[in-house]
Amino acid sequence: MGSILLFTQFATAQHRVAGTITNSKNNEALVGANIYLEGTTFGTASDKEGKYEITGIPNGTYKLRASYHGYKTEEYRLEIYQNKSSVHFRMEENSIDLNAIVVTGTRTERQISESPVLTQLIDKKAIQRQGITYLPQALANNNASFEGLVDIEVKSFSFDGLNAQYTIFLVDGERLAGETKGADDLSRINPSNVERIEIVKGAASTLYGSNAIGGVVNIITRDISRPLEVNAGVQTTLYTNPATKNGQSEEYAYANVGLSKGKLSSFTNAKFNNYAAYDINEGDGIQGFLTQENEDNYKLSQKLVFRLNNQWAFTGYASYYQLDRNYQRQDYPDKKSNDFIYGLKTTFYPFEKGKLELSWHSDHNKIYDIHNLGTEKSDSLNYDNLHQNARLLGQLKVADFNDITLGIEYIREKQSSLQNSFEDKLLENFIIYLQNEISITRDLKFVAGARTEFHSNYGTQFTPQFSTMFSPGKLTFRGSFGQGFRAPSAKELYTSKFEIPANRLPFGIFLDGNPDLKPETSNYYSVSAQFSDEKFDVSINYAMNDIDQLITNQDSITNQIMNFQTNPPSVQRIDYIYSNVEEASIKSLNLLARYQILKGLAFSVSYIYTDAKNITQNEVLPNVRKHNARANLDFNRSFKKYTVTTNLNASYYGTKKVIDIYTGQDPSLVKLSDFMLWRFMTTHTFKNRYTAKIGINNLFDKTDDRPEYFNLTSPGRMFILGASVSF
Repeated sequence: MGSILLFTQFATAQHRVAGTITNSKNNEALVGANIYLEGTTFGTASDKEGKYEITGIPNGTYKLRASYHGYKTEEYRLEIYQNKSSVHFRMEENSIDLNAIVVTGTRTERQISESPVLTQLIDKKAIQRQGITYLPQALANNNASFEGLVDIEVKSFSFDGLNAQYTIFLVDGERLAGETKGADDLSRINPSNVERIEIVKGAASTLYGSNAIGGVVNIITRDISRPLEVNAGVQTTLYTNPATKNGQSEEYAYANVGLSKGKLSSFTNAKFNNYAAYDINEGDGIQGFLTQENEDNYKLSQKLVFRLNNQWAFTGYASYYQLDRNYQRQDYPDKKSNDFIYGLKTTFYPFEKGKLELSWHSDHNKIYDIHNLGTEKSDSLNYDNLHQNARLLGQLKVADFNDITLGIEYIREKQSSLQNSFEDKLLENFIIYLQNEISITRDLKFVAGARTEFHSNYGTQFTPQFSTMFSPGKLTFRGSFGQGFRAPSAKELYTSKFEIPANRLPFGIFLDGNPDLKPETSNYYSVSAQFSDEKFDVSINYAMNDIDQLITNQDSITNQIMNFQTNPPSVQRIDYIYSNVEEASIKSLNLLARYQILKGLAFSVSYIYTDAKNITQNEVLPNVRKHNARANLDFNRSFKKYTVTTNLNASYYGTKKVIDIYTGQDPSLVKLSDFMLWRFMTTHTFKNRYTAKIGINNLFDKTDDRPEYFNLTSPGRMFILGASVSF
């Protein structure tokens, strides 16, 4: 822990706490460090001189906490009974912050070293030094469990061997809505607005409900407390289109403005992405679809926070997002997607050890087909998803050893899809959940929770969850059991005659929904061991996720139409239907490690072994890699007015088997080769204000040897240039 210098002054003024936050080695100011009084609405950030001030504080005893990325989080127990108090923090640099706060695993603030639920953090510094312009890049670079996927219609992902529909993405605890093939459009999240990303694996249905069978990814956005903060940046990525051999680029730009005065703070955020079209095949794509179609997307968001006093705070937010995708294929409509999110939340601390939170969240996502009619265009609504969520959450700390969380929620989701031939399908949930965290001893903690969900289609569902942690010294052992529940989506229930695009097939493939589908349920077990000190942090986690009634669209043929005019007769059409597989099992062994080699030099690695099987048919689940690994070497060095950071990332993707859709009526599995991608990025910051970025993605120009299966979708070596300014 860094040393804290405390002195108390007496003067006739309102109660306040003020001071400075500096680097303990050279006494330089730390700009933008967060500092707040735990259990209250009071908080701020340090200014360009490292100074902070919190005013209007009533008499009492508080825990004052200061945090800054790349430094150890500091805490001080503060008694305010005089007019003025001053606390000066001298913080120590350390890439392994055992005091960092996480909230996702238990919905309560916990130091990461004291959370019974193993949580991985990706902070904003990692996002900045890796030059991230699209959120899944941050996940794929730092977590071997995560892999971005691309097919001819959508950018998707897998997490721990499961497809996108089994992982919940949250922004500040609120769920994203709207999906294509089960995947949320993660372009809606602006990397420049992210404070940190928290990743929790396995069934989390007690706290987060349907779809959390695979895990939860919670994106925590930035807060503003300084009077004025402005930052803006641009980044371009240059590469050669493999099909045309022409040079082209991707573009990213953002701007953020933060204002804070008195009790009111405001944060305005905007971003823009442009992706030029390219193809890793021969230019004709797969059935006319390119690897990357020409795409523009932009987002504008606004957040307002009003802190009435130390007990009441009100937050309102709204955002608008639009995506325009233009397809090369002339007989296929272009797409326009827009998304409008708004929400209101009030937080109330009725007494020192209690908290109430009431919130309303709405996410309305629409996708339009844009038809080219000569010189004119017309649009038609293809997909409409309205997700609304009301929540009342209460937390109570009983003595110093027991935390109780009680919540009630109402979720309403209404969907229409022209493409899938259903309209105005309504799904509703009413949920009650209870969680109890008990510190039996200083080293032994236990969490038990249960969730009862009243689903409009499937009645009552009950999902318990248990976690325990034992931490003798620098070792920590964790164990968890959780039951998961995922209700079938409207698409899986009501789709009618959806044509699945497939290249080079002489027959059509169609898919139907199944109103008789059963919910998927899971039993998730995990055990982990972790060793942590100031230089080295390593954890090994073994998990088993047994899923009953797994929903698939590949195992049930309802109709096969033959063409008897040919000799021999040939397949003319195959109809599939969504169906339940009796049982699937996914076992994984995951290693996470970080080592502080020298001051400013750190190495981290993430590795996962995954064994995914269809137990009913005793077959491997397709599209799952057994081995994945990520490694990062990070260097950071600060001088008086200059800071340089570098990141060298190596990503290994193991072999996997996919369904061979090109062989006809009896598809088999095709093995795709493994590959490795390297990425290098360096940033140079002057006067803590001006930053230049230079980097190379796909350093060794790796390309795909089976491009028709989208095993590796990179167009080749890509050069990155960027610049930003902040004040």
